Amino acid sequence: MRGAKPLILVMLLLMFAPHVYAVTFEGPINFVGSHGGNVRFGSTFTATQFAWVNGLNRFESLAWGGSTRGALWFDCDPTVNMTVTQINKKQVAYTVYTGAAGDVTSYVYYLQTSSGGVTAPTSITANGNPATYSHSATTGITSVTTNGSPVNVLVSYLPGEQTDLYRKIILYMDLAAFIPIVIAIAYVWQVYQTGEFSIQATTTILGLVLAMTAIAYMMARYL
Repeated sequence: MRGAKPLILVMLLLMFAPHVYAVTFEGPINFVGSHGGNVRFGSTFTATQFAWVNGLNRFESLAWGGSTRGALWFDCDPTVNMTVTQINKKQVAYTVYTGAAGDVTSYVYYLQTSSGGVTAPTSITANGNPATYSHSATTGITSVTTNGSPVNVLVSYLPGEQTDLYRKIILYMDLAAFIPIVIAIAYVWQVYQTGEFSIQATTTILGLVLAMTAIAYMMARYL
């Protein structure tokens, strides 16, 4: 019980601490939610707040591998040890260890900072094969069913990232294309007024449109 007191104190501080502070978690530490399983982490990480939400262990502004993510929640069934091994913008990976003979369930929630909302996973694999899972649009929780031990689970969120990138590309292309469009309209008006057509001017406008499109893509890709 002596070893549990510091951990309990840390949890209480996290639950009421302001979000500007971050606490570093160094394993091995077991986090147990309402489902009764043990959640562990394969790497040291920081979080600004810890709480139990919808029965899952919730970590706010979790920073993993030097990058800060959104809110992540984890939990698993009794007799299950769930070890989180990877967290990035597109994927969450963890390993399920269990002595149970039948199916067991693990639970994941990922509020991505890039999209600003809950993103449903598009694919989940268990040991490289398609996994059985369900996603609740109401709670944002994904329930993954696995059988056996160990099982390496990979939860992918690629379409959410692609949609976010597509939205940025469209936005910047709209803004960047405004300038050459104005120039093109002015050029067409000049040709209409004077009747003079310039191949050099036409080539310049086309080059400007291509250049602005390339700049728009780079802005959307890296901003």
